[in-house]
Amino acid sequence: MTHRSSASPVRHGPYLLAYCGLLAGSVLILALAGLIGLCLISFFMMFSGAAVTYYWLWSFGLAVPIWLLGSYWLFVRLVRALPAWQSPAAPAPQSGEESPRSPRPWIDAGRL
Repeated sequence: MTHRSSASPVRHGPYLLAYCGLLAGSVLILALAGLIGLCLISFFMMFSGAAVTYYWLWSFGLAVPIWLLGSYWLFVRLVRALPAWQSPAAPAPQSGEESPRSPRPWIDAGRL
């Protein structure tokens, strides 16, 4: 069994930091929406029956799991895309060597 080391290791730090910032910002937005929702619930409780209050509680109760699943899905997609974003470039040919054949000859066909 051989161990392969890559020339440029993939660093997840900046992307994880960006995701944590996104998560923290959305938590603050969700908390603010929750406070507004509580104010609306108390307002509706003063003027209407309990049915409207249960409607608001259900809507916020459904928003939180959907938000958590959505942010987890976004995070998984971000982490899976990292190696593709940071793939190392092919080394340039040295003088006297032939350049390797292009994997996309239809692009290079116009360059003569």
